[in-house]
Amino acid sequence: MLSMMLGGSHDTVQGPWAYHAPVQAAIFLDRDDTLIRNSGDLGDDSLVQLLPGVPEGLKQLKDMGFVLVVVTNQGGVARGAMTEADVDAVNQRIAHLIDESTGSLNLIDRFYYCPFHPEGRIDTYCKEHPWRKPSPGMIIQAARDMDLELGRSWMIGDSRRDMQAGTAAGCRTILVDPPERPHENVQLNVTGHVQQFHEAVEMVADAMDTPETTPVDASPDHGTGADERILAELESLKKQIQAQAPRPRELNLLVILAVACGILSIIMLTMGVIQLDQPNGMVLIVLATFLLCGMIAMILFNGRR
Repeated sequence: MLSMMLGGSHDTVQGPWAYHAPVQAAIFLDRDDTLIRNSGDLGDDSLVQLLPGVPEGLKQLKDMGFVLVVVTNQGGVARGAMTEADVDAVNQRIAHLIDESTGSLNLIDRFYYCPFHPEGRIDTYCKEHPWRKPSPGMIIQAARDMDLELGRSWMIGDSRRDMQAGTAAGCRTILVDPPERPHENVQLNVTGHVQQFHEAVEMVADAMDTPETTPVDASPDHGTGADERILAELESLKKQIQAQAPRPRELNLLVILAVACGILSIIMLTMGVIQLDQPNGMVLIVLATFLLCGMIAMILFNGRR
């Protein structure tokens, strides 16, 4: 299930797929190793540790007028390392610690996460999904839900997939890449490349102070182009999700024959048992057995179609 956590509650994100005129800009934030210290699957909320400068930086961003949205891959659910309830508990713990540190209430507006992974061990979650970064699904969903203007928004994260998701959604991007980490992201095309979270905040503030700052894909009609791109992405995501949805099987001739064979075999088996002491009793039982085998064969064949 694709879900979001808002104000401490857990709500399913549902359609209809629609797009409204954007009115706000947002800061989209990766969670693990951007806001909190975590390089694995974190399902224990008691282990949550905010990274230095994160609460203060988020408060500054909120004071600048940005909506704060966390978008995080949580493939550990698909791997069986934790449950969706564990993800919610960790998210709520993060929100609580940030509010406690800044004296705020609901500083982070929403948490979105994707529990799917194509190499998972839990059947329900073992698949690719358009919400999983580097796809921009969570960002685009948030824009639809909250009336956000992606061309004026930013994606801040610590990995290549964060930057790819932000760029695909039409946002400006800032890679937070501390010096102690392997420099595997140096070839990325990003708006900014910093070492600490507070530097990302300063970069956003500097951009706001610069007159007529040009968003991603600078062009005179960027706003219109961004809207068209978002609509196209929404339609593409809608088709992908619809394609993944299980479709009801049609009632075909094979199914009708299988049902008929099943009913007839029961009738003949009953008559055979009743007339077991007569010559035709055993014949009826044998015929009923053949009909039953035929029914099973038709069901199996239909299931493979």
